[in-house]
Amino acid sequence: MSRSRYADRRALFDRREFSFGSVWVIKDAEVSIPQADKIGKRWQHDERWVVVISNNIENYHPLCPIVTIAPLSPRTDLKKRYDLELHSSHDNVAVDCLGQLQLTQPVIKKDLTDYKGIISEDKLDELQILLEDYYGLTYED
Repeated sequence: MSRSRYADRRALFDRREFSFGSVWVIKDAEVSIPQADKIGKRWQHDERWVVVISNNIENYHPLCPIVTIAPLSPRTDLKKRYDLELHSSHDNVAVDCLGQLQLTQPVIKKDLTDYKGIISEDKLDELQILLEDYYGLTYED
């Protein structure tokens, strides 16, 4: 697994904006999928589509090099409780897929190469609710 290297901190500065729910492309090698990586059973692709799940001011600050993402998987038949279903018809993804919230991870903004758009308003709301539930921020009586 080869990861990108940068000369110094200045090389990490990025003036692009990374909105909550934005869809980007990154090299697959930059994304960790522990359950496959640890047993050596992962087929690495050239690219991996991801959705930005951090929602704070540092997403827009050029001196903050990190943003939090959830990788996307086209394996919709393997949906788990904290997966967000996204559809190619209205969520700016190439194929119907799942946003895998259990694989949430930080990445370097500069490693995000191609901006594809924002997921639909309905999916933005659903993403926020799923994140609150995943992190135990919702209360059930």
